[in-house]
Amino acid sequence: MDQRKKKIALDATKDYWGFSESGKIPKGYEVMVYDSCLTNAIESGFLEDLLKKLDEVWVEEVGSLSKTSRLSLTDFAYYANEVRASRGSSPVDPRSNLMERWMRSVVDLRKDVYLTEIKSGDKRKLLLVNTSMSRS
Repeated sequence: MDQRKKKIALDATKDYWGFSESGKIPKGYEVMVYDSCLTNAIESGFLEDLLKKLDEVWVEEVGSLSKTSRLSLTDFAYYANEVRASRGSSPVDPRSNLMERWMRSVVDLRKDVYLTEIKSGDKRKLLLVNTSMSRS
């Protein structure tokens, strides 16, 4: 894993979830950064269209604090469902396992995109971070 990109992804995650003041992850939270998710994804069909859509919107998703492009699960679901609608398919619930699988596929198909997962107890949140769209 590229340590510079990992740091960008981790910093963007801390900023996005409001942990930037202290610069530390609070006790009780665990953060994982993935540069690979082993999905064996192939860039075709829906995934190809989704990647094209994300390529268009990354620039709109740059955080004001982190200066790095990132997408929460909710943001990602919005764009994924936009692509599904354009293909004549019904929307998928953002909490669906399918959304997470697609997020993981994006990580495997784009070398500069990392997935961060933050856990606290039984709660977890996901964030896609595009390290090539960083001004930090």
